[in-house]
Amino acid sequence: MTIDDVLSSHFGFNIDIKYLGIDNPDIHTEDGLNRLITAVNDELEMIKKDPERAYHYALNVIKGRWPEGEEIMKSDPFFAYWNSVYIIKDRWFEGEEAMKKNDKIWSVYNDYFNIPMYD
Repeated sequence: MTIDDVLSSHFGFNIDIKYLGIDNPDIHTEDGLNRLITAVNDELEMIKKDPERAYHYALNVIKGRWPEGEEIMKSDPFFAYWNSVYIIKDRWFEGEEAMKKNDKIWSVYNDYFNIPMYD
């Protein structure tokens, strides 16, 4: 069993430990496995608090929607927009409130998805 297999089965999605900055864990002992899972949990909690890191994690590691990260992404106009365009690839109603706080982002978003300005 590989590290990727262990983490995917534990977390339910792909985890890239090199992306998280975790090097060469020993998964052959219970203690080593527990340290790895704790380190991944800690790092994921930090990522979930940062819209930029959450966006990049969803884009580059999950390679798709990451609901746990969307909570923080929808608080930032730029990352709400990028999540909508580059990850969801559709209008993202949950992120629109943040996007409306930046006139330029809101205008580009409306143009991109052909949304009437009164919507």
